[in-house]
Amino acid sequence: MCNCIWCKKRNSDADIEHIIPEALGCPENFVLTGGAVCGTCNNGLGHLDRAVLDEFDIPVFMSGIRGKSGLPQVNSRGNMVGHWTAEGPIIFINMERTPVKILDGRALAAAGKSKRNVKATVNHIGNIGKVSFQTRMGEGRKFVRGIVKIAFSSLAFFHPSEVLAADFDSIRCFVTKGLGARKIIWMPAPDDTFKNEVRPPLRHESGDYYAVSFRLAMVDFIVDLSPDLRLFEIFKQKAYELYGAKGWSWLSL
Repeated sequence: MCNCIWCKKRNSDADIEHIIPEALGCPENFVLTGGAVCGTCNNGLGHLDRAVLDEFDIPVFMSGIRGKSGLPQVNSRGNMVGHWTAEGPIIFINMERTPVKILDGRALAAAGKSKRNVKATVNHIGNIGKVSFQTRMGEGRKFVRGIVKIAFSSLAFFHPSEVLAADFDSIRCFVTKGLGARKIIWMPAPDDTFKNEVRPPLRHESGDYYAVSFRLAMVDFIVDLSPDLRLFEIFKQKAYELYGAKGWSWLSL
């Protein structure tokens, strides 16, 4: 029996918590066990995992990451759907102003103003057509909460004896209730390989505060876990020194 890292209540549940959502391809054994997360919090925070998964649905689909129900699909983009066949992945994108029927007879929604819609262009080179599409990412508050959830769960994995400290209560409130604000730095990974990777937390020279860096698919994140976000400006300045004003950004919610 131990205390849940989120509600801090004594917990005898034996639930296993995947630190990175399982459907995103959580590395083997990168889980919290022994009651580190109670069943109520595990289930109650599932919508944040879903928010992260929704943003990475296309990379997961294109990489063929298997989930509990088999090969992934794209079915929450409105004007885009995708599924796997014996020949590989198939994608349908509707850029018309009215719904259209796709090969299996389903109606595919028209391109609209939803942020989940996909904008596509087609370029013809002789008899070959090349389709390019763009998606928006990281604009939802739940997504940021989900990223901070991964970071704090990672800290619990590497330093389980420290995460119940009161200094982290503001992070608990942000993740579980959406209260307060957090800032995260993100940038494209140096290669386009689908890979999930978490590094040991970085400890501030004072010894009191942490930042967690990890990679989801093709995106690198740095999350400041200090209560007053004092590490954010340090990492922000370092990013300017390394990359200039482009090639990285931050989310502030």
